[in-house]
Amino acid sequence: MAVLRLKHAVSAVVLCVCVLWGPVSLGISPLSEYQVKAVYLFNFLNFVDWPEAVFAHPNSPMNLCILGEDPFDKVIDLTFEGKMVGQRRVIIHRLHDMGLDQACHLLFISASEVERMVGIVGSVHNKPILTIGDVKGFVNLNGMIQFVIVDNKIRFQVNRTAIKNASLYMSANLLRLAQPRSEAE
Repeated sequence: MAVLRLKHAVSAVVLCVCVLWGPVSLGISPLSEYQVKAVYLFNFLNFVDWPEAVFAHPNSPMNLCILGEDPFDKVIDLTFEGKMVGQRRVIIHRLHDMGLDQACHLLFISASEVERMVGIVGSVHNKPILTIGDVKGFVNLNGMIQFVIVDNKIRFQVNRTAIKNASLYMSANLLRLAQPRSEAE
């Protein structure tokens, strides 16, 4: 347990540095919007805990699902290549429909699904699936994490109630980095 806390603390420092200073201030070329979002997804997987019952075995993979048109393209594959979340490898699934047979742990709902957003979020409501979107108002539809642009930087807002109702636990370090939620967003 102490090792897990240390891992979270070190990861929090790295995440803070990336979020607060960004690639430009580190002297490297700026990342694309979806390169940054892919890194966020990786960090979200590391800072959220799922109930053990959602995994068949201690080393069962984490399923990251992208529903709708994939805005990440190959960036998401490169970001997760060879990386583990704890003892779990990450498998990326690209979905065009949300079937009941999908065992997603993280579900990124693409902007292409805006017309179906309410139904999609409703179909996974209170299930231990971390829902993430970048459509305005996503967290107000019971989505859990919404990407937002603040001062030309990619940030995120969190719907704590939706996370709690899904029996997920989000690290306090990650919650501190979240932008304040606005009912207008």
